[in-house]
Amino acid sequence: MNRTHGTIRHMMLVPALPLLVVLGSGLCCAATYFVDGINGNDANSGTSEEAAWQSVQKVENASVNFVAGDTVKFKRGQVFRGRIRYYGASGTADAPVTITAFGAGPRPVLTGRDTLPAQWTNLGNNKWSTPIDNPTSRLWKDGVEQKKAAPVSLGHTWEEFGLIAGISWAYDADTLYVYSDTNPSASSFIGNTIWNVIAINDKSYLRLTELDLRGAINTDITLSGSHHITIDHCNIGLYSAGGINLAETNHIHIEQNVFDSGFRLRFEGVGSYKGVATRGVNDAISSYQSSIDNEICYNDFIDWLHAGIALETKNDTELANYLIHHNLFTTPNISYGRGIAFSGTNVHDIEVYHNYFYDLITPNQLNGRQNHIHHNWFKEIKDTLLKDGEQGQAITLSPYNGPVTNNLIEYNTFTNGEGPCLELDAYGKEEDYVSNNTLRKNLFVNCGTSPWYPKGIGKGIYVQPYTGMGGNNFFDNILSSPLTEETIYHRDVAVTPEDFNDRDGVSGDTIHDNAILANLSDQGAGPLDISTIGADAIIVPNINDLKYCPGIYLLLR
Repeated sequence: MNRTHGTIRHMMLVPALPLLVVLGSGLCCAATYFVDGINGNDANSGTSEEAAWQSVQKVENASVNFVAGDTVKFKRGQVFRGRIRYYGASGTADAPVTITAFGAGPRPVLTGRDTLPAQWTNLGNNKWSTPIDNPTSRLWKDGVEQKKAAPVSLGHTWEEFGLIAGISWAYDADTLYVYSDTNPSASSFIGNTIWNVIAINDKSYLRLTELDLRGAINTDITLSGSHHITIDHCNIGLYSAGGINLAETNHIHIEQNVFDSGFRLRFEGVGSYKGVATRGVNDAISSYQSSIDNEICYNDFIDWLHAGIALETKNDTELANYLIHHNLFTTPNISYGRGIAFSGTNVHDIEVYHNYFYDLITPNQLNGRQNHIHHNWFKEIKDTLLKDGEQGQAITLSPYNGPVTNNLIEYNTFTNGEGPCLELDAYGKEEDYVSNNTLRKNLFVNCGTSPWYPKGIGKGIYVQPYTGMGGNNFFDNILSSPLTEETIYHRDVAVTPEDFNDRDGVSGDTIHDNAILANLSDQGAGPLDISTIGADAIIVPNINDLKYCPGIYLLLR
């Protein structure tokens, strides 16, 4: 571990080259194509603004002839509906194939959202149905997003429609169901009509930049079997179920994008967890199939109902050697959402650093093995009313899809969390399921503020008393709470840091040199003015280091 930051090379923009160099590099046939949805025509050559193409379908069809160095430019301020499946050649390191924008105004919108044709049937009791071609993930009635019911398989029934929490629609077996006390024919319904906005399979050296990608049934971008793809300076995920899915990829670089789901609905009235991930919004970036050596940095992740970044392995899949840094994760407008979710033993050797986790409403699941979590700020993590039990932790180490071992969590700052800020929980699993993890040199300030946590009040570190846990290491952490001096809960015993050190050896844990830092207030951005422990000061991300991530900069300046 302790890999050098930035080991994945960024793809760089290629400057204009003299003609002789271009000819010598084999780029003599590279072209730039323009797409203008208002003044263009798909019968045009596409090679100038005056002879622009008109549709994304033309771009998809023409892509079979694209070569390294080609560029496609969509006109700013316009909306293009449809999907681009890229069929052309790969680019090269010096000449990527680029999809971008031209002109003045906001980024061009490529969307999978459209008006849904409807033939309504009255089912009685204010329930209506219509056949639709695709399973829309989200639904808008007269421009207002509607609450979606969870599947019946999760325990929900028709009684939930309109009668509990204002839930008004569902999809099942090519049929859209809505609850309405008037004939819905008088209203306009908009939904997701295509699976992905851009699909890239088995390609390399492509760049997507200065685009607004939104409205997909699944994810706006899907990358499969591809490598050396750069996605930067885009808006991604608005009105979609997800942003980007990675499958069998490597050297994917995702930088300076805004992932805002646009989802602003709350579900507290449901009273239970049932089907959060089926309510229409999932993950901004997800990977469930092997992907390695990817970098995700300087992005904003806003209001994702499951996670900003979700990496989950099952069977023999492997997700490894990611760099995740200088990102903002926040969910201020929804009922359930975390920044990062790692699940599975084969999520490993991932470095997470200099991120800002702010105003989230369920724990970050940083599981797997040999991951390095350092120099992050976890601020104001809140509880959710959708799920029973303690849900306001900043980090949980818990065995989703396998043991959690040999992770290093150091130099992080945790402030003002409703739950215990860092929890180890084996969920009753067998011995050594959560083991050999090291928590050192972290700062915990005012954690466990919620009355929902009778045992967790004021707790920075919370270690459950299960047999599946042991051999973990806790040292050089400092803790402060105005609520109690007993800022640690260790295997059914609430203790002060000093008493915690006396428990060295309990269940094989190594515990030493943890300390109280009294009267410490949350001082906001920049280094906290505290004494050092060991060689380094514990710091929160510095605003000057985060200026390229707009959301963080605005929150901290």
